[in-house]
Amino acid sequence: MDDIKNAIISVIVPVYNTEKHLNNCLESIIGQTYKNLEIIIVDDGSTDGSLDLLKEWEKKDERIKLFHKENGGAASARNIALEHATGEYISFVDSDDIITENMFEYMLETLEKYDADICQCGMEEIRESGSKMVLSGNEEFVATDKRFWELVSNGDMPSVCIWTKLYKSALWEKIRFPEGHVFEDEAIILQMLKNKPRIVIVPMPFYNYLRMNSTVMRNLKSEDELYKSSVLFERMDYLFEQKYAKCVRRSFAYGIRLLCKCYKDKAFMRSASGSDDFYKLKAAWVSKAKEASKLVDDPQFKFMMFLLRVNWPLYVFIQQIFSPIHDRKAGK
Repeated sequence: MDDIKNAIISVIVPVYNTEKHLNNCLESIIGQTYKNLEIIIVDDGSTDGSLDLLKEWEKKDERIKLFHKENGGAASARNIALEHATGEYISFVDSDDIITENMFEYMLETLEKYDADICQCGMEEIRESGSKMVLSGNEEFVATDKRFWELVSNGDMPSVCIWTKLYKSALWEKIRFPEGHVFEDEAIILQMLKNKPRIVIVPMPFYNYLRMNSTVMRNLKSEDELYKSSVLFERMDYLFEQKYAKCVRRSFAYGIRLLCKCYKDKAFMRSASGSDDFYKLKAAWVSKAKEASKLVDDPQFKFMMFLLRVNWPLYVFIQQIFSPIHDRKAGK
């Protein structure tokens, strides 16, 4: 117990134009009951007053390590932080979010208690309007690989998010975030979980996530939708190998729905690169449809998979009208 109390947690915070929320975020990290922190902040080319604020915070707390770079996205900022992290454990906090004061103390003790590699907590989602939604469970348990992916598929916990977790740093030795894309969490979590780390789930919503009304997710480009569909295909392929039928169904539904959105973007489909990438990915999904329909014992799903294989335009039409056929929570 004494060794783990002396362990360093590297807390990674990418920052880009979050001056309005930055003080609250850093106060919640610095005020943690667990004090042995290495706070690595990477300013990703902010154009507001974020960098000036960060320089003031750096003077106040010697645990802060501040880096500044040209704008390249959160993934590149996190990768730079990972290169400088020296802690035995790693956690991520976005710069417009806050964490409860005992988050790291509790999660670190839980990792030791269960001899786990990852501890995941619940989350409270707070909208700028003031409305709240809690994503958390009712029990503390060690999740099997199948149980974890069921949590991802059901949307019951923020399982695919990187920032509701405390990790052993060894898990990150050969893993870095894919740069130039949104949804980098999706790709990272799949890559990490293929190694079957031991994961313990705690129900408390320690992480407070601010969902901005102007969130990037409202204005996704078709290129981003296609990338996420490709990541979901990799996930579905892994789940198919494991024979997790329920998870395959929902990943399939969500991934194909993203393809449909790309298909309806006429400008994207007229572009040579967009069209080529779309049809390659569509062919990959279609190639798995027959096998997936054999694995998943659901008549509605089997019918949609048949339609996907034989009549793509009709599939798109039906999917658009009857979108409740596909669980909207799939993969979130």
